[in-house]
Amino acid sequence: MRLIPRPRDIRRVAIYTRVSSKEQVKGYSLEVQRDDVTAWARSRGWQVAGVYEDPGASGTSVKGRPEFVRMVAEGEAGQFDAVLVDKNDRFCRSRRDSAEYKARLNERGIRVLSRTEPGVGDPSPGGFLMDGMSDIYAAYYSIQLSDNVTRAKKARVSKGLPLGDIPFGYTSSNPRSVPEIVPGEAEAVLQAFKEYAAGHRSMLDIAGLFNQAGLRPRSKCGRSVFSKATIAGMLSNPFYTGDVTYHGEVVGRGLHEAIIARDLF
Repeated sequence: MRLIPRPRDIRRVAIYTRVSSKEQVKGYSLEVQRDDVTAWARSRGWQVAGVYEDPGASGTSVKGRPEFVRMVAEGEAGQFDAVLVDKNDRFCRSRRDSAEYKARLNERGIRVLSRTEPGVGDPSPGGFLMDGMSDIYAAYYSIQLSDNVTRAKKARVSKGLPLGDIPFGYTSSNPRSVPEIVPGEAEAVLQAFKEYAAGHRSMLDIAGLFNQAGLRPRSKCGRSVFSKATIAGMLSNPFYTGDVTYHGEVVGRGLHEAIIARDLF
């Protein structure tokens, strides 16, 4: 039987913060976590050896969390004695990942401690129980949230309302309203379909015409001009025929007015 090394005396600590985009909106920011955990460390007389932060990252996987991976590697290299988080679910929301990465740190005598959950990371039997319960609750919350989101999306689709961003050519005053056509944009969309279907212009040509006309795509990726990729997405989007999709599949008619006839699409 392999014994876990005795926990180190804590002198130097790592602070780990994580926030998803939705949590950021709710005010659970990286800055708030960092300030609260830093103050907690200083009140205990611990030196902060490093701060590791993953903005906009889900806790259900370590993928997409480069700072988390770096922190574990540097912990295994002996650069600190404990990891501090504001709440246990900041470390992981997956029981498997939590068990794996805590075990890797524990093997070096490094504990993961939670500012708001006394007992998490404690080497006593009670601490072991508290740690396990906290991991289960974090995983339960993640599963429950995913289920709620899926049901909400299905409800929207069943009512003929779109999921995700409203495409170019339409506008919507709020998430519960039916998207309305923007006349000037809709004319450009219709012309793009006609020109491409007739073989008169390529996607790159159409992007150039849109940009010359001063039209701008609706993009969360920072794109300020149309490109071949944005036009390709437009020409393959069944939303323009009046349909709504779920997971990329057409699931029914929407309440919005079509811009493109089905035979043209």
